Amino acid sequence: MNLIKKPNEIDNKTVLKGLIYGVPGGGKTTLALSAPRPLLIDTDNGVTRVERRLWPDTVQVKSYDDVLAVVLHEDLSAYDTLVIDTAGKLVDYMSDYVMGKNPAFRQADGTLTQKGWGAIKTVFKELFRHMEKLGKNLIFVAHEKEDRDGETRLLRPDIAGSAKNDLIKELDFMGYLDIVNDKRTLHLSPTAKFYAKNSLGISGCLSLWDTKEKPNTFLTDMLFDKVLEAKKEQAEKQKKYDALLEKLKAAIAKSPVNEALEEIQKAAHIWDSKLVVWKLLCEKADKFGLAYDKATKKFAKKREEQDA
Repeated sequence: MNLIKKPNEIDNKTVLKGLIYGVPGGGKTTLALSAPRPLLIDTDNGVTRVERRLWPDTVQVKSYDDVLAVVLHEDLSAYDTLVIDTAGKLVDYMSDYVMGKNPAFRQADGTLTQKGWGAIKTVFKELFRHMEKLGKNLIFVAHEKEDRDGETRLLRPDIAGSAKNDLIKELDFMGYLDIVNDKRTLHLSPTAKFYAKNSLGISGCLSLWDTKEKPNTFLTDMLFDKVLEAKKEQAEKQKKYDALLEKLKAAIAKSPVNEALEEIQKAAHIWDSKLVVWKLLCEKADKFGLAYDKATKKFAKKREEQDA
């Protein structure tokens, strides 16, 4: 079995994991529900804070077992995205779950031990693995939490313990939702004020629209579709790159060195294609005792061979 894949064979599905947090009443859940075909995994009764006209299909969970039941046993073919609201409450349910599995993870005050937090990390990894198998996007919603570094006010997702860092590492994006003068903005680039993350190659600052004026499809239109479009463009460019290398490698193999050089010089190169084929051409030229002459811009017999 051949496990090695060429670049054009690599599975490049647009399945994203993200987190949205920010100011209370800013519309975090509504924004998360603008992702493609969402199912709301409601851990914190968040659906009641969404306008009734925007209510999606919803699972009102009371334990992490409910979350697992949805992921493992429900027919999710009608949904592209699972929205978990909130991540902080999910961690609370995970804590109860791991302590129920192993009472040694519970300290005397009812909180998790250090090993218990390690178990939470494992549970998160299992959840992400389930999502990958299902091919579903995963969007978390979180409240904001204020920390201070001296006089500096810092805003972070309100997620307990080390689970916050474990979660963030797995995300493709994390956005801070802010409101200034009634203008809502999703910030995907980090600042000294708040955490953010953006590995998508799109704008780090997105202005949201009013869902009374336009459909609630903001994340679908402005993030998911943009990423999909960029991936399609990259895939097309990869095909052109592969075809160009194949053509130029054939020219190097079959043509005299200087004729192959002309082919390389007139080609519309992509990425590192010129460097790749130039190296191959120089290797062929060396076998024939040729070297590139900068004056004539052609390959000619090496000087020491001419002298001999």
